[in-house]
Amino acid sequence: MTAAAASDGLTIAPAALVTAVCFYTSWRISAAASPTWLVAATAVLGVQSVSLAALQVTNPHLTAQQHGWMALADLVLLGTVLALRAAGSTTVMYRYPTAIGAAAGLAVGLLRVTAVSRFAPSDPGLAQRVLVAAAGISLAGALAYLVLRAAPVALVVRERLVSALFLLTAGHTVNSLDGAAQHALNTLVTLGCSVLAAVALFGASVGMLRRTLLEESGVTTTLRSRLETVEQDERRHRARIHEIESMMAGIVSASELLRQRHDIPTERRAHLEEMIHEELGRLERLLRAQHEARQNVARLDPPLDIPAPRACHPGEHAGGETVSMPVPPTAPSTVTPSVPAGTVDLDRTIGHLALAHEAKGTSVEWRPCGCLVNGCADDITEVLNILLDNAARHGDATASVSVRQAPHAVEILVTDHGPGIAPEIRDQLFQWGARGPGSPGQGIGLHIAQDLMQKAGGYLKVGDPAPAECGVTFVVGLPRVEADDGILA
Repeated sequence: MTAAAASDGLTIAPAALVTAVCFYTSWRISAAASPTWLVAATAVLGVQSVSLAALQVTNPHLTAQQHGWMALADLVLLGTVLALRAAGSTTVMYRYPTAIGAAAGLAVGLLRVTAVSRFAPSDPGLAQRVLVAAAGISLAGALAYLVLRAAPVALVVRERLVSALFLLTAGHTVNSLDGAAQHALNTLVTLGCSVLAAVALFGASVGMLRRTLLEESGVTTTLRSRLETVEQDERRHRARIHEIESMMAGIVSASELLRQRHDIPTERRAHLEEMIHEELGRLERLLRAQHEARQNVARLDPPLDIPAPRACHPGEHAGGETVSMPVPPTAPSTVTPSVPAGTVDLDRTIGHLALAHEAKGTSVEWRPCGCLVNGCADDITEVLNILLDNAARHGDATASVSVRQAPHAVEILVTDHGPGIAPEIRDQLFQWGARGPGSPGQGIGLHIAQDLMQKAGGYLKVGDPAPAECGVTFVVGLPRVEADDGILA
């Protein structure tokens, strides 16, 4: 029993080492996880406990006899931790808390080993033992007060650390007051305090690391979601700019044509003016929807609820209360909400687009079909505009548009006379940023067009290539207007 009572370091050493590792890991993950002095203090306890355990294993009876020097070494240990707290705001402590703590723990351990093994046995009287015990309790109380004030550390972790500190102090105080007698009851009390202190240290270290990982995981998840939102927002703006540029090019070209050409037939002039009016209306709706979408995002996307760092000394980690992050909203689509869907006259839509592109110098071949479809006129116009832009950019400034009936949809075929689709991007054709080598485009139009069609209940795909023909055909599928809708397709 005497040997067991003198070997409490074997119980404390593993728990102290785990605590030191967990506190250091938490400090490395998050600067606000714990103050640097507490990281250094756990390192002191871990290294010193290992040296104590080694001494108790090699000379168990000697450590029992040298209880006076052992008690003084415990006082030195508590004083060292308090000194680290006083130096916690220095730059050196900020940079190397674990190294400083390990060095201090090694120094205390060597001092203990030297005193026990080299000095004559010390058997102080009861008054001296009480005085040493009172000093130890006072130092432990001061240290417990400082631990409880370590605000960046969770309260439950601080409580467990203080519990472990008081249990260790109680065990060593009982052992010190017992002196050389080593009564069986006091031995059991010392062992029980050591075991409970080890459990408290394990709980504090695991709880500390777990809370740090959870908080950092929450911050990382929130920042990742915010980054995705920013990327989606940037895509949406690029998509709007892409469409606005195309619309403005058609409007400007048609306006210049009307201003410079006075020999345009009256009917064609009226069609051009109507096309300009329609495009300006579509531009106004697009900008209004974009503005509303940005207001919705600003309303649903509050700032991160992370407290500002507290003022701190040079080199000291800033702390704060527990970080709380709201769940970020779903990232917006690249498509700005359009006007509600309805019945769309394809002849009117295609006719206006053909005029706009012919004003820009692209020859568009098409014939009226008399078809009506269900959908949003602005979305359909944007999709066809993207396809005609691509046809003009990659072809020879000519394109053809035809309409055919499918089993459950009306299909619009847009064909260019360019070199076709590069094999290396065929499988990623509709992905954001996909473009062939040497392409002057941004690689975003087809992605926008397919996204619009999917949201409208239609589809966009590449048509089957015709043999012995160059170019590519894109097929836009739209829900037909059935007879029971009130209008025949």
